[in-house]
Amino acid sequence: MQTVLQRDLGVRSAALLVVASMLGTGIFGTTGIIQAEVGSAFFVILLWIVGGLVALSGALCYADLAVQMPHAGGDYIYINRIFGPLPSFLNGWVSFIAGFSAPIASSALLTGEYASEFFRAIWPDSPLAIFFSGMWNRKFLAAGLIILLTLVHTRGVRRGSLIQNFLSLLNIFIVLGFALVGLYLAVQKSDIPQVFTTESPRSFWGLGIGLMWVMFAYTGYNGATYLAEEVKDPRRNLPRALILGTIGTTGLYLILNLLYFLSTPVAELSGEKAVAALAARHLFGPGLASLLNFMFCLILIASISAQIMIGPRVYFAMARDHLFFKMAAEIHPHSGTPVKAIVLQSTLSIFYVITGTFEEIITFMIFALSIFPVLAVSGLLLRRRQSPGESIYPHASFIFFPVFFIFFSILMIVAAFITWTATSLVALGAVACGVPVFYLWTHFAGRRQKHAH
Repeated sequence: MQTVLQRDLGVRSAALLVVASMLGTGIFGTTGIIQAEVGSAFFVILLWIVGGLVALSGALCYADLAVQMPHAGGDYIYINRIFGPLPSFLNGWVSFIAGFSAPIASSALLTGEYASEFFRAIWPDSPLAIFFSGMWNRKFLAAGLIILLTLVHTRGVRRGSLIQNFLSLLNIFIVLGFALVGLYLAVQKSDIPQVFTTESPRSFWGLGIGLMWVMFAYTGYNGATYLAEEVKDPRRNLPRALILGTIGTTGLYLILNLLYFLSTPVAELSGEKAVAALAARHLFGPGLASLLNFMFCLILIASISAQIMIGPRVYFAMARDHLFFKMAAEIHPHSGTPVKAIVLQSTLSIFYVITGTFEEIITFMIFALSIFPVLAVSGLLLRRRQSPGESIYPHASFIFFPVFFIFFSILMIVAAFITWTATSLVALGAVACGVPVFYLWTHFAGRRQKHAH
């Protein structure tokens, strides 16, 4: 059975994958929530800048880890090689139940909601508008979209990356067009000083919570590392892809956030989830805003596609270490992809779509998902101390980046625990549930291997 993936991804495909991993529901749905937590437009913009620097620091650290361990699986591989199988299994456990499947379900359903708004605005009495007005019809569309993109990515990484590249480039064009034209119009008629007034934030811990929501939008800065085993010349291409993708996305995020605050009164923006749609209505009126709803659908589809492409590489790596279902490590002889791992993740996503449990899972697990990057980057510091010659950044000053990343990540985790204590305890409980699962799994896996011999 083949268990080695093919190196078919170039630097452009890997960088666009990073952009698509980040450019999704976060930037279009969190700024209003952050404003409600922080209470200061100036500090919200500042948090997006800090978040970009944290993401760039993380990208530099993950580039170093990926070059030293150029295998599929991302965090799972690094934590496994540095800290052992239990913490890496817990990372994979959280990734499977929440890290990828739930966001795929969320984005797929949100695509249906944007489509519903689009058809209701331009053709209110049409069969499509009537169809999309039904909740179960939108669920049907979401499930169908997941199935379609699953089929695309089971056909081979090269073919899947071509579709992904097209969607990602289209999204960059859409977002840049919306942001630049919108920013031009906003500057003409906005009260610009509202963005630059430096009123104090509501609380220090509110800043920490705001940064956590910001980093939720930046999730994906390490996206290419999950496919490190499929990237050509990883030592050269992985760092370039991670850095270019993160810097490019940070620039888009800052432009979009300026647009939000320049186009919409702060009081109206605060607490609002659909901030992009709100800004579009203020700038372009309801007619053109409805067209933008269709464009937002395309952006979400690219994000879904990226998650479907990335997530299964974690389960593939786990299965290869006998810590997940054996079938997830099987590579299709013709497509060269872990088809069964892809199908398994999509099946769970469709379950979340049908049951509607993804919102609760994301809410509970955003805390848990913040823990494992800290562990991976801490492992990089440990590895640099033990084997300094392996790093692609040999200069001692590089230590600033992992320390910067760890500091702000711990600040977020502490702020979340203090502010969302009950939710954080539930998240920790879900992670802890993986411990007995790990020991049961290794016990029975060990028995199966013994009988096989």
